[in-house]
Amino acid sequence: MLVADYYAILQLEPSATPSEIKHAFRKLSKQYHPDVNQNADALVKFNDIKKAYETLSDPKLRYAYHEHRWLQQATGTVTKNYETATAANIYKQLLQLEKKLKYSNAQLNGKLQLSTQLNQLLNQDAIATINNKQDDVLSNAIISLSKKFVTELPFDFLPTLRYKLEQINCTTKNETLIQYDQSVLNYKKQLMFDKWKWVLILGIMLLLLLFIAKV
Repeated sequence: MLVADYYAILQLEPSATPSEIKHAFRKLSKQYHPDVNQNADALVKFNDIKKAYETLSDPKLRYAYHEHRWLQQATGTVTKNYETATAANIYKQLLQLEKKLKYSNAQLNGKLQLSTQLNQLLNQDAIATINNKQDDVLSNAIISLSKKFVTELPFDFLPTLRYKLEQINCTTKNETLIQYDQSVLNYKKQLMFDKWKWVLILGIMLLLLLFIAKV
């Protein structure tokens, strides 16, 4: 498994001293901490910074990281800036899906494809990874972002998505799920309206034609 380039994340050289690592962490935390930066991408960045600091500030973890890093370089493997199986990266992929929605259409094939992607992204292993992180802010962000997909999904997939969100540990989960249920209810009303609006329009037109005929 490829590991992140923690030195690049903290903007340091591999020869950095413990004090330099601490200084870099404090500096970047002030810029990307959720309390001061509400940007969605900043949350992902902050979790990478935190993970990098936790690893490089611990002598044993740093040594093990160097061993793994050296092995990657020796075998010609390029180090990635992000890990592939982290809660932060799951959130990042959800953000990427949300951005794609702005450029996709609402045809059935698109909705089916989106439901498949969400089903794979929020599988049981991913949910376990999110819960193991024990980051309430990140967990809430994942749940809140997931509910934004409601109106872009097949209606019969929505109970499955809700079940997945229920499995994520978060102190504000119940409040967010209430918002999810309301979004589903509004979506259902919209679907019903779209289904019957042409019947309503035709009915109104017939009434107008009957009225004109009588006049």
